[in-house]
Parts: sequence; structure tokens; C-alpha cells
Amino acid sequence: MNLCLELVADELAHYPSHILRRNKISQRRLQMKGVGIYRRGMNFSSDICYMVSAKNVTDRFNCPNNTTLIVIGSVNDGIFERANSDILILEGEMRKEDFYDIFNEISDIFVKYQEIDHRLYEAVSKNEGFEKVVTIGQELFNNPVIIFDQNYCVMNNLDYEIPGITWSVDPWSGSKILPLDAINTIKTSPEYIHKKADDGIFFISEDYFPCNMILASVKKKLRITVAVLETQAPLMESHRILAKYFADFIHLTFNKNYIHTGHPVRFENFLKELLDNHQMEQACIDRYLLSMNWKNTDTYICMTYQTSRWDKVGVVYYNVCTNLELQFPGSFAFYYDDAIIFLVNLTQQGLERQQLIYWLSSFLTEGVFRVGISYDFFEFHTFPSYYLQTLGALEMGTKYAPDEWCYDFRDYVFYYFLHYGTSRIDGRHLCFPGIVQLYIYDTKNQTDLLHTLRVYIQCERNVALTVKNLYIHRNTLYQRLRKIEAILDADLNDEKVRLFIHLSYQFVEHLSLEPVL
Repeated sequence: MNLCLELVADELAHYPSHILRRNKISQRRLQMKGVGIYRRGMNFSSDICYMVSAKNVTDRFNCPNNTTLIVIGSVNDGIFERANSDILILEGEMRKEDFYDIFNEISDIFVKYQEIDHRLYEAVSKNEGFEKVVTIGQELFNNPVIIFDQNYCVMNNLDYEIPGITWSVDPWSGSKILPLDAINTIKTSPEYIHKKADDGIFFISEDYFPCNMILASVKKKLRITVAVLETQAPLMESHRILAKYFADFIHLTFNKNYIHTGHPVRFENFLKELLDNHQMEQACIDRYLLSMNWKNTDTYICMTYQTSRWDKVGVVYYNVCTNLELQFPGSFAFYYDDAIIFLVNLTQQGLERQQLIYWLSSFLTEGVFRVGISYDFFEFHTFPSYYLQTLGALEMGTKYAPDEWCYDFRDYVFYYFLHYGTSRIDGRHLCFPGIVQLYIYDTKNQTDLLHTLRVYIQCERNVALTVKNLYIHRNTLYQRLRKIEAILDADLNDEKVRLFIHLSYQFVEHLSLEPVL
């Protein structure tokens, strides 16, 4: 980690000092890598700060250009009037041994921050988790660090009290959130109003908040803010620069963990909990869906992407997830069990499943992926069954059509029947998808298409026998069959389709199931 002169000066705050800014280009930049001792005639580097004793700074002192000096002892500032460098002057009378003590002290400052920098990079690269990065950040500032979402809801684990702050509770996520009056106070503070002029970093004084606080925005797209609260150690001017530096690590951490805007960090965990068979109340599921502006009654489709690529690393999966979501707003992609799961809200997209599959074809072939596709579904608590459908489609598709890349479970459910029956997936979720649509249509319109189809198949499509058993006219049967085929989107002349429908009726009857998901 490189340091700036303000940060070194703040670390040496126990010495009286002042800074002379002569190099405007370097202002507030983290550019210094270490400390050296000034010697006349040496080659100077702009990324090193050089210590020089005040005794050596005379009227004839030749100040090097575009560099940084730390003068040990009081000098006449006028000597540096024409200098093109930044100078920190530690005032007072200094002995020779003080010079080397201060040199070691400054060296230790660089080592301290380089170690923190190494730990932050290591935590991100090894994917040690969001909380680990926040913990290191608290060591960096010697103060509490809080990560707020766009609504000032706390995103990190905050298991201790902050003096003067009484938290509200977000009704949807159960997380701590700043009370409304505190949020309004922050947003009306002078620095917040003018924060754009300072690159999204601003200071809120204790005049507006229970304690002094620095806020740093984490990339506009994420709409997340890092807050450093002055409760344990004084906040210095250099902490503004550190806050921007740390905010970049939070951004990297979010990317590494496929975290998105709003609450999707929790949404991803929620989906994984469902897949891991955690039981949740419907009210809890509804709250998570609301965080994505989704509804339980929306229509969804689940896809699982697998690849045999040798470079299956986190950055590859992250880029794939990002590309999928960019192509289809209102979707959500995440990494799970060595594959990518892609959920699409068809209602928000206004898409039919075939349109979606067609648009994804180029992406899949270029990315060397195979995909398993579920039925359309609603009632979100059934999502795990439809995820299993995608795995079943991939398994059966790879076995029976290894040269293809896209496996729709509707095309492979018959083979799945032959292999597994209902030992893996609830029987109702193996029924022919059109049966559900017929049931819904009958319920809404008080018709009897579901029963008509069953009798027609049982009578082996014999029209005379079917109308006799149903006590209806032949023309009525033909009208119903046209309506049934339109709803099913299937050809009843296909023997596999008829067998599939027949088996679906058997599932409903013998397992005492309602044909609704």
C-alpha cells in the first residue's frame, strides 16, 4: 500500500508539525512506497519520502523537484518558497539520535499499512468473506466500520452498540437500519449536499450525528456506502483518503462474492438455503422476493449451466453471471455446487420460454456451456424441485443427446421417469406442464377440459367412445380438443406425449395430488 504525506503526518501527530504543499499534482494521492535518507546529489524518486535534518536545510539548500521531504526540526518556510515538492516539517529542536528514532518510526508506519494492505488483498483473493474484510477495515481505522445499502440498512454483522444511535429494524430483512430522522439529518448536512465535488467522500460532524463520521460511496452501480464512526480514536483528515481506498476493497469483495444491488447478498443466501432444504415460512419468502421486486405469483424459469472448461475459477463464473444479468434485467445468476444457476422472472421480462432459449443460444455455444432448463413455475417455495429438474435434464440430455448443449426438461422427463420415478422429485412436479394449465383454465372458466382429455386418452382417441362416455355431442368434443391442444401446446398424435399425459394422471390419482405446483 502506498501512503500520502497527510497519513504520515497524522501518524506522527505527537510531534508538532505542518505541511507545505508545493506540488499540486501529488495532492492527496497515495503515492509513497517507503522512506529514505536525503543525500545531496543522489537520484530522487517520486514514490519515496526523504528525511533530512533541519541543520542541513540552509538558504543554499537545493530542494529536489517532484518529490516528498520530511524535515526533522524547525526551519524557515521561506527556503521552500520556489520548491516543487511537498514538505512535512516536524518542528522543534531535534537531537541526532532523534533523527534515526523518527526514521525507524516512519519505517514502521509503512510496514504497518503494507501488512494491512496485504491482508485485505489476501482476504479478497482467497474469498474469505465480506465480514473478514470489514474486520480488517476496523483495524485500519481503529473505529467501527459499517456498510450501508442505499436505504441505510446495515449489511455487515453489527453485534455491538454504537453510542448515541438507536437502530430501527427493517421490516423486510430484519436488519438494523438508521432511523428516518438520522437519515434526513445526514442528507441535509452541508458536506453530503456537496459530496459530488469530493468524489463521494464526505464528513458528517457530531453537530449532525451522534458522533463524527466519514462516508465513502462504493461505486455508483452498487449504491453502497462505507461508514467509519469516530467512537474509539479521532478521525483524521487522512482517513478520508483511507476511506476511499477501503471502499475499493469492499467493491472487490462484492464482485468476488457475486453481490449485487440492494439486498441480493441476502437473496443469494436465501436461494442457497432453499436449495439446502431449509424450511421457510411463506411470509419470509415474500419479503426476499420483494427485495428483488419479484412476486410469488410471477412466472419463473430455472436454468443450470455446467461447463467442462479447465479454467473454472471464480472470476470466470462471476463474469458469466454478470453477462447473463446484463442481457436479461430482472434475472438473477449465482454460483452453486460447481455450476451457475440462472433464475429468470418471465413475467417481468415479458418473454416466452422459447424466445429466452433462442436468445441464449449464441452465449451458450461461445461459452462452452451445457444448460438444463426447468418447467415454468410459480409458488416460489417449489424452486428447489425445479432446480432438480435442471439437473435431471442435464443428466438425461448428456446421456441420450451428448452432441447437444441445451436440454429442456420437458424433452427428457420421459427418460427421467424411466430412471428415477418419483424418488428424487415430488410427483406433482413431474406431471406434464400443460396439465397444470388445463387445471387453472378449468378453475377459472368452470369448464371440464381436464376430464375430457383424460377420457379421450383412455378411449385411445376413439371419438365415438369418448362422446358416449362424456355424454356430449361430437362437435362439442372437437371444440374441446382444439382448445385443449392450444393450451397444452402439444401434439396429441405423438404417442410419447399421450403416454406422458397418461402417466401424469396416474400420478395425480395414485399419489392423491392436486395438479397444481
